[in-house]
Amino acid sequence: MRIPWRLLIYPITLLYLWVDLKVIEGPLYRVFHPKTPKQIAVQALEEEWVALVNQEPITRRQVEAAVFRHLYQRGKTLADETPDSLRTIRYAVTSSLINNALIRQYADGDTFRGDQDAGEAYADAWMEQFASEAELQERAELQNLTVTEIRSMLKDDWRRKQWIDLRIADAVAVTDDDIARFYQENVGEKSGFIEPEKVKASHIFLATLNKDPAEVEARIREIYASLQESPESFEELAEERSEDLRSREEGGSLGWFSRDRLAKDFTEAVFAQTVGMIGNPFQTKIGWHIVRVEQKEEQRLRTEEEMADEIRSFIEQMRREVYVKQLVDNLKEAARVQLFREVLDQDWDELPGE
Repeated sequence: MRIPWRLLIYPITLLYLWVDLKVIEGPLYRVFHPKTPKQIAVQALEEEWVALVNQEPITRRQVEAAVFRHLYQRGKTLADETPDSLRTIRYAVTSSLINNALIRQYADGDTFRGDQDAGEAYADAWMEQFASEAELQERAELQNLTVTEIRSMLKDDWRRKQWIDLRIADAVAVTDDDIARFYQENVGEKSGFIEPEKVKASHIFLATLNKDPAEVEARIREIYASLQESPESFEELAEERSEDLRSREEGGSLGWFSRDRLAKDFTEAVFAQTVGMIGNPFQTKIGWHIVRVEQKEEQRLRTEEEMADEIRSFIEQMRREVYVKQLVDNLKEAARVQLFREVLDQDWDELPGE
């Protein structure tokens, strides 16, 4: 006996329509009986909606959590902010939540899932910054979230980024001609185009902090005397006698550095030395040094080839900011976004997690 599926579907459909339209006032009811602006405003106050994005509410609680995260990431609390600055932060995070909702809605509409493995890797990389599961759990609790919720948020962030990147890829692409044009238009005395004077050097260091100054000076001069007799033993003496734990493992090597990389009282003495020579011991605020300068490079302009990757990243970032804003503005124009200032401007005495 064949089951008359078509006959069964009709009463089920009618039952659904009756429940939607007469009982629960579901999606179909809302299509045929849209609420008036006044009714929506009343509901927003009752349910503490801060915004409505294509009928999807953003609640005061969501904004509170976002404000807390904003402050927490900067080492601040609600008490650190003035009423005016807190109001500015609220509006800024609300704008961000609206943008994220729009992008998610359109990505969902496109059934865009993105690279799931890349999303998981992105979440894993973020979570790996914590020394332990307990530390991660503590961070989550401070933000009034679970670890699972944080992972889901990170994956959503990654999916939104992929969806945006897919739509602006052609607009932000940087060609070799773009790089050459940028270099020619900007090259000059700007700091980013200048490779500063540098030296490659090694040193033997003895600290003077909480030590007898005369005894430390005697030790450094003893080492210097040994080097005068046997200059080739510099690496060996650095490994045995230097108190700079990092460089002594490399035979005292400091690698290449410019004047602004290290303390002035050290670099002034080093840059005055002759290449290939072991200089006389000299004292700085932290101790005594014997330095061997191995190579020196004068200040020069960096070439286009050297700067190509930096220029490409810079142009891409600048274009990305412009086109992401343009994309979001276009989404907003096609969307229905309502902001409920009555809720947003209320006094908030505390945030979740405080």
